Amino acid sequence: MNTFEETISQMPSLLVELMKKPLLNRLDIGKIPPLKGIYVFVENNCPIYVGRSKNIRNRFDQHCRNSSDHNSAPFAFNLAKEKYENKFGSTKGTSRKELSIIPAFSELFDNEKNGSLR
Repeated sequence: MNTFEETISQMPSLLVELMKKPLLNRLDIGKIPPLKGIYVFVENNCPIYVGRSKNIRNRFDQHCRNSSDHNSAPFAFNLAKEKYENKFGSTKGTSRKELSIIPAFSELFDNEKNGSLR
C-alpha cells in the first residue's frame, strides 16, 4: 500500500498522463466509462477543475444537466459565481442556496451548466 507521501509524489506524472488523454465534450458522454476515477476540466490546455467520482459518466452528466443544483454541478456554480461577482460585486456571506435563488445568478448558473462543458 502506498503512503500518502508516495501518492502525492506521483501526482505530477499522473497529471501529465491524464492530460495526454483525448478531450471529450458533453456530446461524447457515451464514450465516457461508467467507472470510478478522476476527471479534469481543461481550458486552453490548463486544468481548471479536478473531480473524482464513483461513476465518471454519471458525474459528468450531472455537471451539465439543467436540473442539477449547486451541490451536483459545482464547476458550473463556481464559474457562474465568478461571473456574478465580476458584474455585481462580492458574494461573501451569501450561502450557495441564497445565491441560487437570485434571478441574475440563476441565469448565469443555467448558462454555465448548458455551455461550460462543450
